[in-house]
Amino acid sequence: MTMTAGSAVFVDANVLVYATFDQARWHAPARHRLMELGSIPVTFWTSRQVLREFLAVITRPGFLTPLPPVAFFAKDGKRF
Repeated sequence: MTMTAGSAVFVDANVLVYATFDQARWHAPARHRLMELGSIPVTFWTSRQVLREFLAVITRPGFLTPLPPVAFFAKDGKRF
């Protein structure tokens, strides 16, 4: 599928997890693709359900040890 300026992209929880955390197995490809899409530019979309899934994954015991401070999650979204 060809993405053009003005296209919309739905970002799922797994992509957010991978792109956010350096230690995630698919970090580099997820981050690269989001940055690539952002250069077109496209509009990124997600849902409340995806955000709940993201939080459920990253707060699962053993996922991150220790958990990052709250400020890590409160950044302005310019992580990518």
